Amino acid sequence: MSAVDLTTAKQYLQISHTAQDVVVQALIDGAEDYVERYCGVKLVEDDFEENLDGGERELLPTYLPLTAITEVSDNSNGGALWDAAIHRSGIRTTDAAGIITNVIWPDGAKRWHAEYSAGYAALPGALKLAILQLVFRSYQARGGETSNSAAGAAFNFGGDKAARVLLAPFRQRVAGVC
Repeated sequence: MSAVDLTTAKQYLQISHTAQDVVVQALIDGAEDYVERYCGVKLVEDDFEENLDGGERELLPTYLPLTAITEVSDNSNGGALWDAAIHRSGIRTTDAAGIITNVIWPDGAKRWHAEYSAGYAALPGALKLAILQLVFRSYQARGGETSNSAAGAAFNFGGDKAARVLLAPFRQRVAGVC
């Protein structure tokens, strides 16, 4: 499911025909993929399960922003359940009253099984605008000449400074991305 629909992108591009629908959808998909990787977020809310490493105050799930914790269990202790809550961009332990603690999760590679929801229920306007800008610039660059390259050169999403400015507030912990 796309965070930005084809109709919205075509309106932004001022396209009223269907001849370019496949191209525009491909550009939307590419722009959304870039934004997810660059910001370290999921654009559309979904449910996830993964095994996470312990040894820190927070378990660090792959997908952000966290919206709900369904369950955290200890893979090395017969699946014993732990009380947990969202804390910034991680999962922390809680006490019996639901108060976030500073307890360090017991160490172990992939020891903790987490079931959670992450992503945006409603896409923030700045993220939507950044995606539309990337789609617009890549649509303009398709098949034409660019400043120092031959005809048909691919558009580099990472080179769009205006989009990066819009994306900056949403950027989470990201290692080795773009």
